[in-house]
Amino acid sequence: MFGIAQKLAATWRPASGTTPGTADGWTSASKGTVSHPTLATTNFKTQSRRTLWKSAGSANAVGGLVLGSMTSPVSGVCWRGSAAGNGGFHLMARFSLAANPSGARAFVGLSALFTNICAVEPSSVANTIGMGFDSTDSNTGNWYFIRKDGSTLQKIALDGTAGSGAGAAPRNATDVYDLLIHADANASDLLVRILNVTTGAVLYNGQVSTFLPTNTSFLYVHAQAGRGGRARRHSSSCLRSISVEPLSRIPVSGSHRKGFSNTRPSLLLAPLAWST
Repeated sequence: MFGIAQKLAATWRPASGTTPGTADGWTSASKGTVSHPTLATTNFKTQSRRTLWKSAGSANAVGGLVLGSMTSPVSGVCWRGSAAGNGGFHLMARFSLAANPSGARAFVGLSALFTNICAVEPSSVANTIGMGFDSTDSNTGNWYFIRKDGSTLQKIALDGTAGSGAGAAPRNATDVYDLLIHADANASDLLVRILNVTTGAVLYNGQVSTFLPTNTSFLYVHAQAGRGGRARRHSSSCLRSISVEPLSRIPVSGSHRKGFSNTRPSLLLAPLAWST
């Protein structure tokens, strides 16, 4: 006798022209004007295929994507699970900034919110976990590891002292970051690893069991930037692909839990960049 694991992957990848990517297995809500920059040899980021979103010039306008089931009935793409064998996911995201203006917002990760998370301060949104910053955060500072349950926020500056990592995640237009979040089925804790791909430094590496999205919340993928309350254009770009695959009741253990091996990603978001 043998077991069969059903893998229902949903994917997103860049397209061309003004098309906001190609989605298979889910739908997306795109905000902003879309284009596709020409590849260049300048650095790791510019050599990568990507889709660029430019927001409108009004206050709280955003550029980027929300991914899930965005047509009726609206639904998220993954959850922690509230009973044995239910839920579970593995998220991988790679992103960077193309510019770093003051008063900006950004967020890459998961949230129960199905509207644009950067139309408000990302850290104010319940049932959210990911990497980002608010419009009130200094643009000379660092990215934050943001997580919030139904009411309580934990916002950790990735300044080299967080978790078991020794490196920092400065807000600049150069460094590229990897965010990995794993949840076993019916998980009471999540495994989180954040890397600075440019420097090779581990910024965060550990388990978190508090301030998590509730175990009954279905979560959407957010990859966005916004201008905050100031009326100025802002833009974001997303590279390579996004895919989601539920864990299908197979827990991840061993090297996956320790090192977050990317041989079986359930959700993959490749580099994201922002500019004014």
